[in-house]
Amino acid sequence: MKTVGLDRSLVEEQVHRLAASPGLQHAESLCQLLRYLVDHALDKPHEHIKEYQIAVDVFNRAESFDPRLDSTIRVQTSRLRNKLAEYYATLGASDPVVIEIPRGSYAPLFNIRTAAAPVPALPPGTPLLELAEPPRARRWNWSAGVLVGLAIGALVGWLVAIRQAPSRPAEAASSSDKAELHAFWNSVLKSPEPPLVVFSNAEFVGRPETGLRYFNPKTDSRDHIEDLYTGVGEVLAIGELSGLFRTLNRQMVVKRGGLLTWDDTRNRDLIFVGSPNENLSLRDLPLSQEFRFRPMKEGEPRPGDLAIVNEHPRGGGPSLFFATATVPLSEDYGLVTLQPGPQVGQNTLLLAGTTTMGTEAAAEFVCQNANVAQFRKGLGLTPGRPYPPFAAVLHARVARGVPVETAITVIRALTR
Repeated sequence: MKTVGLDRSLVEEQVHRLAASPGLQHAESLCQLLRYLVDHALDKPHEHIKEYQIAVDVFNRAESFDPRLDSTIRVQTSRLRNKLAEYYATLGASDPVVIEIPRGSYAPLFNIRTAAAPVPALPPGTPLLELAEPPRARRWNWSAGVLVGLAIGALVGWLVAIRQAPSRPAEAASSSDKAELHAFWNSVLKSPEPPLVVFSNAEFVGRPETGLRYFNPKTDSRDHIEDLYTGVGEVLAIGELSGLFRTLNRQMVVKRGGLLTWDDTRNRDLIFVGSPNENLSLRDLPLSQEFRFRPMKEGEPRPGDLAIVNEHPRGGGPSLFFATATVPLSEDYGLVTLQPGPQVGQNTLLLAGTTTMGTEAAAEFVCQNANVAQFRKGLGLTPGRPYPPFAAVLHARVARGVPVETAITVIRALTR
Protein backbone atom coordinates (compact mmCIF):
# COMPACT_ATOMS: atom_id res chain seq x y z
CA MET A 1 0.00 0.00 0.00
CA LYS A 2 1.50 3.35 -0.98
CA THR A 3 0.52 6.99 -1.01
CA VAL A 4 0.00 8.40 -4.49
CA GLY A 5 -1.77 11.26 -6.20
CA LEU A 6 -5.44 10.46 -6.14
CA ASP A 7 -8.32 11.06 -8.46
CA ARG A 8 -10.83 13.02 -6.38
CA SER A 9 -13.70 10.90 -7.67
CA LEU A 10 -12.05 7.77 -6.23
CA VAL A 11 -11.80 9.36 -2.81
CA GLU A 12 -15.39 10.66 -2.91
CA GLU A 13 -16.61 7.20 -3.94
CA GLN A 14 -14.75 5.72 -0.96
CA VAL A 15 -16.30 8.29 1.40
CA HIS A 16 -19.73 7.24 0.13
CA ARG A 17 -18.84 3.60 0.70
CA LEU A 18 -17.75 4.37 4.26
CA ALA A 19 -20.87 6.43 5.00
CA ALA A 20 -23.05 3.50 3.83
CA SER A 21 -21.24 0.96 6.01
CA PRO A 22 -22.99 -0.48 9.11
CA GLY A 23 -20.68 1.32 11.51
CA LEU A 24 -21.32 4.80 10.04
CA GLN A 25 -24.62 4.76 8.18
CA HIS A 26 -26.55 5.88 11.29
CA ALA A 27 -23.78 8.09 12.71
CA GLU A 28 -24.65 11.34 10.94
CA SER A 29 -22.27 13.54 12.90
CA LEU A 30 -19.31 11.24 12.18
CA CYS A 31 -20.16 11.15 8.47
CA GLN A 32 -20.29 14.96 8.40
CA LEU A 33 -16.91 15.07 10.14
CA LEU A 34 -15.43 12.57 7.67
CA ARG A 35 -16.65 14.51 4.62
CA TYR A 36 -15.41 17.80 6.05
CA LEU A 37 -11.92 16.48 6.82
CA VAL A 38 -11.64 14.77 3.43
CA ASP A 39 -12.83 17.85 1.51
CA HIS A 40 -10.41 20.06 3.41
CA ALA A 41 -7.50 17.70 2.72
CA LEU A 42 -8.34 17.57 -1.01
CA ASP A 43 -9.05 21.29 -1.45
CA LYS A 44 -6.31 22.67 0.81
CA PRO A 45 -3.68 19.92 1.18
CA HIS A 46 -1.03 22.30 2.54
CA GLU A 47 -3.27 24.14 5.01
CA HIS A 48 -3.24 22.91 8.61
CA ILE A 49 -6.76 22.37 9.91
CA LYS A 50 -7.50 23.54 13.44
CA GLU A 51 -9.79 22.11 16.07
CA TYR A 52 -11.57 25.46 16.26
CA GLN A 53 -12.44 25.31 12.54
CA ILE A 54 -13.97 21.87 12.92
CA ALA A 55 -15.95 22.93 15.99
CA VAL A 56 -17.51 25.92 14.22
CA ASP A 57 -17.96 24.48 10.71
CA VAL A 58 -19.09 20.92 11.55
CA PHE A 59 -20.49 20.95 15.06
CA ASN A 60 -21.97 24.47 15.06
CA ARG A 61 -20.01 25.58 18.10
CA ALA A 62 -20.19 29.27 18.92
CA GLU A 63 -17.26 31.50 18.00
CA SER A 64 -16.36 31.54 21.69
CA PHE A 65 -15.50 27.81 21.49
CA ASP A 66 -12.45 26.96 23.60
CA PRO A 67 -10.89 23.52 22.89
CA ARG A 68 -9.23 23.61 26.31
CA LEU A 69 -12.66 23.44 27.96
CA ASP A 70 -14.60 21.38 25.41
CA SER A 71 -13.18 18.05 24.20
CA THR A 72 -16.02 17.22 21.80
CA ILE A 73 -13.90 17.46 18.66
CA ARG A 74 -11.17 15.21 20.03
CA VAL A 75 -13.76 12.70 21.25
CA GLN A 76 -15.63 12.64 17.93
CA THR A 77 -12.44 12.35 15.90
CA SER A 78 -11.34 9.44 18.07
CA ARG A 79 -14.68 7.75 17.44
CA LEU A 80 -14.33 8.29 13.69
CA ARG A 81 -10.77 6.95 13.75
CA ASN A 82 -12.00 3.79 15.50
CA LYS A 83 -14.88 3.34 13.06
CA LEU A 84 -12.49 3.60 10.10
CA ALA A 85 -10.09 1.08 11.63
CA GLU A 86 -12.94 -1.37 12.27
CA TYR A 87 -14.26 -0.98 8.73
CA TYR A 88 -10.92 -1.58 7.03
CA ALA A 89 -10.29 -4.59 9.26
CA THR A 90 -13.56 -6.18 8.12
CA LEU A 91 -15.78 -5.06 5.23
CA GLY A 92 -13.20 -2.74 3.72
CA ALA A 93 -10.27 -5.17 3.74
CA SER A 94 -10.18 -5.17 -0.09
CA ASP A 95 -11.28 -1.60 -0.84
CA PRO A 96 -9.02 0.19 -3.33
CA VAL A 97 -8.76 3.44 -1.33
CA VAL A 98 -7.86 3.52 2.36
CA ILE A 99 -8.67 6.64 4.39
CA GLU A 100 -7.11 6.94 7.81
CA ILE A 101 -6.74 9.70 10.37
CA PRO A 102 -3.43 9.43 12.23
CA ARG A 103 -3.52 9.91 15.99
CA GLY A 104 -2.75 13.47 17.00
CA SER A 105 -3.90 14.84 13.64
CA TYR A 106 -7.08 15.94 11.90
CA ALA A 107 -5.61 15.56 8.41
CA PRO A 108 -6.69 12.29 6.73
CA LEU A 109 -4.24 10.22 4.70
CA PHE A 110 -5.27 8.59 1.44
CA ASN A 111 -3.62 5.39 0.33
CA ILE A 112 -4.09 3.21 -2.73
CA ARG A 113 -3.93 -0.56 -2.64
CA THR A 114 -2.04 -1.15 -5.83
CA ALA A 115 -3.07 -4.80 -6.16
CA ALA A 116 -6.70 -4.31 -5.26
CA ALA A 117 -9.35 -5.89 -7.45
CA PRO A 118 -11.80 -3.40 -8.98
CA VAL A 119 -14.72 -2.63 -6.71
CA PRO A 120 -17.91 -1.49 -8.44
CA ALA A 121 -19.26 1.91 -7.55
CA LEU A 122 -22.21 2.03 -5.20
CA PRO A 123 -25.27 4.02 -6.19
CA PRO A 124 -26.32 6.57 -3.56
CA GLY A 125 -28.19 5.06 -0.65
CA THR A 126 -27.06 1.49 -1.29
CA PRO A 127 -26.60 -0.34 2.04
CA LEU A 128 -23.64 -2.65 2.50
CA LEU A 129 -24.00 -6.22 3.69
CA GLU A 130 -23.70 -6.61 7.44
CA LEU A 131 -21.10 -8.83 9.01
CA ALA A 132 -22.16 -12.21 10.33
CA GLU A 133 -22.41 -12.61 14.10
CA PRO A 134 -18.93 -13.44 15.44
CA PRO A 135 -18.59 -16.72 17.34
CA ARG A 136 -18.94 -16.45 21.11
CA ALA A 137 -15.56 -16.37 22.77
CA ARG A 138 -14.53 -18.46 25.76
CA ARG A 139 -15.60 -17.40 29.21
CA TRP A 140 -13.32 -15.35 31.45
CA ASN A 141 -13.49 -14.10 35.02
CA TRP A 142 -15.05 -10.65 34.66
CA SER A 143 -14.56 -9.79 38.34
CA ALA A 144 -10.79 -10.29 38.13
CA GLY A 145 -10.49 -8.68 34.72
CA VAL A 146 -12.88 -5.77 35.01
CA LEU A 147 -10.22 -3.15 34.28
CA VAL A 148 -9.48 -4.83 30.96
CA GLY A 149 -13.08 -4.17 29.93
CA LEU A 150 -12.82 -0.50 30.92
CA ALA A 151 -10.80 1.99 28.93
CA ILE A 152 -10.64 4.43 31.82
CA GLY A 153 -10.30 8.18 31.36
CA ALA A 154 -9.37 10.44 34.25
CA LEU A 155 -12.16 12.98 34.56
CA VAL A 156 -11.81 15.39 37.47
CA GLY A 157 -15.12 16.21 39.17
CA TRP A 158 -16.84 18.89 37.22
CA LEU A 159 -20.18 20.51 36.51
CA VAL A 160 -20.41 21.76 32.95
CA ALA A 161 -23.24 23.57 31.25
CA ILE A 162 -22.99 22.78 27.54
CA ARG A 163 -24.50 25.66 25.64
CA GLN A 164 -25.52 25.01 22.07
CA ALA A 165 -25.27 27.51 19.27
CA PRO A 166 -28.32 27.58 16.98
CA SER A 167 -28.08 25.19 14.05
CA ARG A 168 -27.57 26.63 10.61
CA PRO A 169 -30.78 26.92 8.57
CA ALA A 170 -29.62 24.19 6.18
CA GLU A 171 -29.09 21.82 9.10
CA ALA A 172 -32.08 22.76 11.22
CA ALA A 173 -33.39 19.91 13.33
CA SER A 174 -37.00 20.61 12.34
CA SER A 175 -36.51 18.74 9.05
CA SER A 176 -38.46 15.55 8.47
CA ASP A 177 -35.40 13.36 8.94
CA LYS A 178 -35.32 14.46 12.60
CA ALA A 179 -39.05 14.13 13.26
CA GLU A 180 -38.81 10.98 15.36
CA LEU A 181 -35.89 12.35 17.35
CA HIS A 182 -38.01 15.39 18.18
CA ALA A 183 -40.94 13.20 19.20
CA PHE A 184 -38.78 10.98 21.39
CA TRP A 185 -36.85 13.71 23.15
CA ASN A 186 -39.95 15.89 23.59
CA SER A 187 -41.37 12.92 25.52
CA VAL A 188 -38.19 12.60 27.57
CA LEU A 189 -37.59 16.26 28.41
CA LYS A 190 -40.47 17.71 30.43
CA SER A 191 -38.84 19.96 33.01
CA PRO A 192 -38.26 23.67 32.31
CA GLU A 193 -34.53 23.55 33.13
CA PRO A 194 -31.86 21.82 31.00
CA PRO A 195 -31.63 18.11 31.89
CA LEU A 196 -28.93 16.85 34.22
CA VAL A 197 -26.73 14.20 32.57
CA VAL A 198 -25.05 12.08 35.25
CA PHE A 199 -22.17 9.86 34.17
CA SER A 200 -20.73 7.01 36.19
CA ASN A 201 -17.56 7.04 38.23
CA ALA A 202 -17.16 3.82 40.19
CA GLU A 203 -15.21 3.60 43.44
CA PHE A 204 -11.79 1.94 43.15
CA VAL A 205 -8.87 1.34 45.47
CA GLY A 206 -5.23 1.24 44.40
CA ARG A 207 -3.41 3.32 41.83
CA PRO A 208 -3.35 3.21 38.02
CA GLU A 209 0.41 2.58 38.07
CA THR A 210 0.13 -0.52 40.25
CA GLY A 211 -3.42 -1.67 39.57
CA LEU A 212 -6.96 -0.63 40.43
CA ARG A 213 -9.80 -2.80 41.67
CA TYR A 214 -13.33 -2.14 42.81
CA PHE A 215 -13.75 -0.84 46.34
CA ASN A 216 -14.97 -3.57 48.71
CA PRO A 217 -16.79 -2.03 51.70
CA LYS A 218 -16.24 -5.20 53.73
CA THR A 219 -12.43 -5.08 53.56
CA ASP A 220 -11.33 -1.64 52.32
CA SER A 221 -11.09 1.69 54.07
CA ARG A 222 -13.00 4.61 52.57
CA ASP A 223 -10.01 6.84 53.28
CA HIS A 224 -8.24 5.87 50.05
CA ILE A 225 -10.98 5.59 47.43
CA GLU A 226 -10.18 6.57 43.83
CA ASP A 227 -13.36 7.85 42.14
CA LEU A 228 -11.99 9.98 39.30
CA TYR A 229 -12.36 7.37 36.57
CA THR A 230 -15.04 6.43 34.11
CA GLY A 231 -15.27 4.16 31.07
CA VAL A 232 -14.50 5.26 27.54
CA GLY A 233 -18.08 4.39 26.56
CA GLU A 234 -19.41 6.88 29.09
CA VAL A 235 -17.10 9.59 27.74
CA LEU A 236 -18.18 8.95 24.16
CA ALA A 237 -21.82 8.78 25.25
CA ILE A 238 -21.57 12.30 26.68
CA GLY A 239 -20.03 13.46 23.41
CA GLU A 240 -22.85 11.84 21.43
CA LEU A 241 -25.54 13.43 23.61
CA SER A 242 -23.81 16.81 23.37
CA GLY A 243 -23.90 16.67 19.57
CA LEU A 244 -27.55 15.62 19.57
CA PHE A 245 -28.62 18.37 21.95
CA ARG A 246 -26.88 20.92 19.78
CA THR A 247 -28.81 19.62 16.79
CA LEU A 248 -32.05 19.90 18.76
CA ASN A 249 -31.13 23.41 19.96
CA ARG A 250 -31.22 22.33 23.58
CA GLN A 251 -28.84 22.60 26.52
CA MET A 252 -27.72 20.06 29.08
CA VAL A 253 -25.77 20.05 32.32
CA VAL A 254 -23.22 17.29 32.97
CA LYS A 255 -22.12 16.00 36.36
CA ARG A 256 -20.29 12.93 37.60
CA GLY A 257 -22.31 10.61 39.79
CA GLY A 258 -20.00 10.90 42.79
CA LEU A 259 -20.77 14.62 43.14
CA LEU A 260 -24.53 14.38 42.61
CA THR A 261 -26.81 15.70 45.32
CA TRP A 262 -30.56 15.43 45.07
CA ASP A 263 -30.81 19.18 45.41
CA ASP A 264 -29.15 19.30 41.97
CA THR A 265 -32.08 17.41 40.44
CA ARG A 266 -34.82 19.87 41.25
CA ASN A 267 -36.78 21.00 38.18
CA ARG A 268 -34.54 18.93 35.91
CA ASP A 269 -35.08 15.76 33.95
CA LEU A 270 -32.37 13.19 34.67
CA ILE A 271 -30.27 11.22 32.18
CA PHE A 272 -28.04 8.59 33.79
CA VAL A 273 -25.13 7.26 31.72
CA GLY A 274 -23.76 3.98 33.07
CA SER A 275 -25.17 1.08 35.09
CA PRO A 276 -25.84 1.09 38.87
CA ASN A 277 -22.70 -1.03 39.19
CA GLU A 278 -20.69 2.04 38.09
CA ASN A 279 -23.13 4.93 38.53
CA LEU A 280 -23.58 4.60 42.27
CA SER A 281 -26.08 7.47 42.52
CA LEU A 282 -28.60 5.22 40.76
CA ARG A 283 -28.75 2.99 43.83
CA ASP A 284 -30.72 5.68 45.65
CA LEU A 285 -33.22 6.02 42.82
CA PRO A 286 -36.38 3.87 42.52
CA LEU A 287 -35.88 2.32 39.08
CA SER A 288 -38.25 0.03 37.24
CA GLN A 289 -37.71 -3.62 38.17
CA GLU A 290 -38.84 -4.97 34.78
CA PHE A 291 -35.20 -5.14 33.70
CA ARG A 292 -32.40 -4.55 36.16
CA PHE A 293 -28.66 -4.92 36.51
CA ARG A 294 -27.44 -7.53 38.98
CA PRO A 295 -24.12 -9.32 39.59
CA MET A 296 -24.56 -13.07 39.43
CA LYS A 297 -24.25 -15.06 42.65
CA GLU A 298 -22.66 -18.43 43.31
CA GLY A 299 -24.79 -21.16 41.81
CA GLU A 300 -26.08 -18.84 39.04
CA PRO A 301 -24.70 -18.62 35.49
CA ARG A 302 -21.35 -16.81 35.34
CA PRO A 303 -21.06 -15.93 39.06
CA GLY A 304 -19.61 -12.49 39.67
CA ASP A 305 -20.46 -11.20 36.19
CA LEU A 306 -22.93 -8.35 35.69
CA ALA A 307 -26.12 -9.21 33.80
CA ILE A 308 -29.29 -7.47 32.72
CA VAL A 309 -32.03 -9.54 34.35
CA ASN A 310 -35.37 -9.87 32.60
CA GLU A 311 -37.65 -10.32 35.59
CA HIS A 312 -40.69 -11.34 33.52
CA PRO A 313 -39.50 -13.15 30.37
CA ARG A 314 -42.24 -13.75 27.84
CA GLY A 315 -42.69 -16.26 25.07
CA GLY A 316 -39.65 -18.29 26.02
CA GLY A 317 -37.33 -15.27 25.81
CA PRO A 318 -34.07 -15.15 27.77
CA SER A 319 -34.04 -14.07 31.38
CA LEU A 320 -30.35 -13.01 31.46
CA PHE A 321 -28.27 -10.88 29.10
CA PHE A 322 -24.46 -10.97 29.38
CA ALA A 323 -21.56 -9.35 27.54
CA THR A 324 -19.06 -11.67 25.91
CA ALA A 325 -17.37 -13.77 28.57
CA THR A 326 -13.82 -13.13 27.28
CA VAL A 327 -11.85 -10.22 25.87
CA PRO A 328 -11.86 -8.72 23.35
CA LEU A 329 -15.61 -8.23 23.58
CA SER A 330 -17.62 -9.23 20.54
CA GLU A 331 -21.04 -8.40 21.99
CA ASP A 332 -22.63 -6.49 24.82
CA TYR A 333 -26.10 -5.56 25.99
CA GLY A 334 -27.46 -2.15 26.89
CA LEU A 335 -30.61 -0.96 28.60
CA VAL A 336 -32.69 2.11 27.76
CA THR A 337 -35.33 2.91 30.38
CA LEU A 338 -37.66 5.92 30.32
CA GLN A 339 -39.72 6.38 33.47
CA PRO A 340 -41.12 9.17 35.66
CA GLY A 341 -38.53 10.83 37.88
CA PRO A 342 -38.61 11.12 41.67
CA GLN A 343 -40.44 14.46 41.42
CA VAL A 344 -43.72 15.35 39.74
CA GLY A 345 -43.29 16.56 36.16
CA GLN A 346 -39.82 15.02 35.88
CA ASN A 347 -38.52 12.14 33.78
CA THR A 348 -35.58 9.77 34.21
CA LEU A 349 -33.77 8.21 31.25
CA LEU A 350 -31.25 5.43 31.87
CA LEU A 351 -28.61 4.61 29.23
CA ALA A 352 -26.45 1.77 30.52
CA GLY A 353 -24.67 -1.42 29.50
CA THR A 354 -23.25 -4.46 31.21
CA THR A 355 -19.88 -2.98 30.17
CA THR A 356 -18.84 0.45 29.01
CA MET A 357 -19.38 -0.64 25.37
CA GLY A 358 -23.07 -1.33 26.02
CA THR A 359 -23.42 2.11 27.58
CA GLU A 360 -21.92 3.74 24.48
CA ALA A 361 -24.22 1.69 22.24
CA ALA A 362 -27.31 2.74 24.22
CA ALA A 363 -26.40 6.43 23.98
CA GLU A 364 -25.67 6.20 20.26
CA PHE A 365 -28.98 4.43 19.70
CA VAL A 366 -31.14 7.19 21.20
CA CYS A 367 -29.31 9.84 19.16
CA GLN A 368 -30.37 8.49 15.75
CA ASN A 369 -33.71 9.19 14.12
CA ALA A 370 -34.05 5.74 12.52
CA ASN A 371 -33.27 4.01 15.81
CA VAL A 372 -35.79 5.81 17.99
CA ALA A 373 -38.38 5.13 15.29
CA GLN A 374 -37.85 1.45 16.15
CA PHE A 375 -38.93 2.24 19.72
CA ARG A 376 -42.24 3.57 18.39
CA LYS A 377 -42.72 0.51 16.21
CA GLY A 378 -41.85 -1.91 19.01
CA LEU A 379 -44.30 -0.19 21.40
CA GLY A 380 -47.06 -0.09 18.79
CA LEU A 381 -47.42 3.70 19.01
CA THR A 382 -49.19 5.66 16.33
CA PRO A 383 -47.30 8.63 14.80
CA GLY A 384 -47.49 11.74 16.94
CA ARG A 385 -48.34 9.91 20.14
CA PRO A 386 -45.98 10.71 23.07
CA TYR A 387 -43.75 7.93 24.33
CA PRO A 388 -44.98 6.23 27.49
CA PRO A 389 -42.59 4.89 30.13
CA PHE A 390 -40.80 1.91 28.60
CA ALA A 391 -37.68 -0.23 28.81
CA ALA A 392 -35.70 -1.76 25.94
CA VAL A 393 -32.80 -4.19 26.00
CA LEU A 394 -30.34 -3.60 23.15
CA HIS A 395 -27.87 -6.07 21.67
CA ALA A 396 -24.64 -4.49 20.44
CA ARG A 397 -22.06 -6.18 18.25
CA VAL A 398 -18.59 -4.92 19.16
CA ALA A 399 -15.48 -4.88 16.98
CA ARG A 400 -12.09 -3.51 18.03
CA GLY A 401 -13.64 -1.97 21.14
CA VAL A 402 -16.34 -0.10 19.20
CA PRO A 403 -20.10 -0.84 19.07
CA VAL A 404 -20.72 -1.27 15.34
CA GLU A 405 -24.26 -2.65 15.13
CA THR A 406 -27.05 -2.29 17.69
CA ALA A 407 -30.61 -3.63 17.61
CA ILE A 408 -33.56 -3.96 19.98
CA THR A 409 -33.80 -7.40 21.60
CA VAL A 410 -36.74 -6.81 23.95
CA ILE A 411 -38.95 -3.74 24.41
CA ARG A 412 -41.76 -3.35 26.89
CA ALA A 413 -44.08 -0.58 28.05
CA LEU A 414 -43.94 0.02 31.79
CA THR A 415 -46.99 0.34 33.97
CA ARG A 416 -47.24 3.70 35.64
